[in-house]
Amino acid sequence: MGHLCHGEKTVSELVALCELSQSQLSQFLNRMKLEGLVSCQRRGRFQYYSPADPKIVKLIQAVQAIFC
Repeated sequence: MGHLCHGEKTVSELVALCELSQSQLSQFLNRMKLEGLVSCQRRGRFQYYSPADPKIVKLIQAVQAIFC
C-alpha cells in the first residue's frame, strides 16, 4: 500500500517493488479491492491500482512517518 501512495502501479510494477509472487500480490490486491481500500482502472492490457480514498494515503503516510 505504501508504494501505491506514490502513484498508481500495475501488478508487474508492484511485484518488482515487493518480495511477493505475482499470484500472491494479485490475490492481496483483489482482497484490498473487495474491502474498498484500492481501486483499479484497466487501460489496454494492464490494470492500474491506486488507493481508493485520499484518507488512506494520509493514514499510510502517518504510519510510515512514525515507523519508517
